[in-house]
Amino acid sequence: MDYIDPEDEILAGAKQATRNIVITTSCPTCGKSYTEKMPWFDTHDFKCPTCGVHLDKKPFIEMDERASKRLQKTLKRFKL
Repeated sequence: MDYIDPEDEILAGAKQATRNIVITTSCPTCGKSYTEKMPWFDTHDFKCPTCGVHLDKKPFIEMDERASKRLQKTLKRFKL
């Protein structure tokens, strides 16, 4: 059986988990709103396809903060 690096396994699991997350954000310049799944934003480099300006990052930051809190709680539960 091939060796699987635990870190690679965790990263693959995280990527799979975020695949179906839907986020709504808007462009601060042109005002166009986008409600898409995470891979769409990644494909567009988190930029507005209409004008090329970076999209509002607040929804992404909030999602990251929620995930960090959940990870901290899990680590405390397993005392890691």
